[in-house]
Amino acid sequence: AGGTYEASLILYSWIWDKENFDLPGHPVFAVPTRDVVLVTSSENPKGIAKMRAAIEKIYADKPNYRLTGDLFRVVGGKILPFEKQPDKTPEVKAQPSSSRKDQ
Repeated sequence: AGGTYEASLILYSWIWDKENFDLPGHPVFAVPTRDVVLVTSSENPKGIAKMRAAIEKIYADKPNYRLTGDLFRVVGGKILPFEKQPDKTPEVKAQPSSSRKDQ
């Protein structure tokens, strides 16, 4: 994209197919500025953390041409926000509240 508009690569959803990346899981990408695209695996928490840190550094070093600090993935040809999977913490069930009958 000429070193200026790499972020436009996200518009080609076929690029982001799992088959195009030798990664476990699915590709997760970020476009913090118009000339930067970052990619890691959805199965790599350290890679995701490094990508978030890189976004912060890029924002500090290159304040112009910011786009977004969000992470994305492609599902069914659509660009969607990447949401970290919830922790596998056991669910705590709420106890039913005792109801007082009005007298």
